[in-house]
Amino acid sequence: STFPAGADITEFSKPHLPPSFAEVMAAFEDAPFPTAAAIHGTALGGGFELAMACHYRAMGERARVGLPEVHLGLLPGAGGTQRLPRLVGADAALEMMLTGAPIGAERALAL
Repeated sequence: STFPAGADITEFSKPHLPPSFAEVMAAFEDAPFPTAAAIHGTALGGGFELAMACHYRAMGERARVGLPEVHLGLLPGAGGTQRLPRLVGADAALEMMLTGAPIGAERALAL
């Protein structure tokens, strides 16, 4: 099960439909009420970016988060490169973005 896992790479060649991913993230981040992400499985790529756009995040003990798009030669495309360093600091954010390795709830809490 996933929180949303992220993008379906088979859809990358299809036309983008509104709203844009950045607009969706902004709607969560700028909402006039608190937004929360309950991560119970994996939240990778866009799913993790959505969770980071929320005001609060909670992870189940077996949950995993990460930005694996680097393995496809891509960078986080919806503000993840700005949000992640704000949440965990520059060093941990760089490690996560450059390796693409997902982390578990215990490590995420420690960051």
